[in-house]
Amino acid sequence: MPTTESGMPEGALQEMESVLGNDVRLFRINTLKIDQETLAGRAGINVRTLRNLESGHGTSLRTFLAVIRAMDRQTWLRMLVPKTAVRPKVLVLAVKQPKRVNKPKNQQ
Repeated sequence: MPTTESGMPEGALQEMESVLGNDVRLFRINTLKIDQETLAGRAGINVRTLRNLESGHGTSLRTFLAVIRAMDRQTWLRMLVPKTAVRPKVLVLAVKQPKRVNKPKNQQ
């Protein structure tokens, strides 16, 4: 079975695309109550591009972000990345690094 660079099976990525696309479609229909033409116009994309996204047939990150923004759901994206109180670089620098490596003493 083909895998991606991350080692994830290709089918798993396609399934994720389908699930996300379906979620966008359901939100557009049930919550926003607008048609594809209206959402595509708000997002500044072609209707066919929106159909591809909603059907899980591949789309770019830029298209996905444009649609999320047009639906006024940027908070969905913020939930993907947790806020950190301390920058990771600060954590690394805070750990004392040994100045030299001590070799174990020979046991006799």
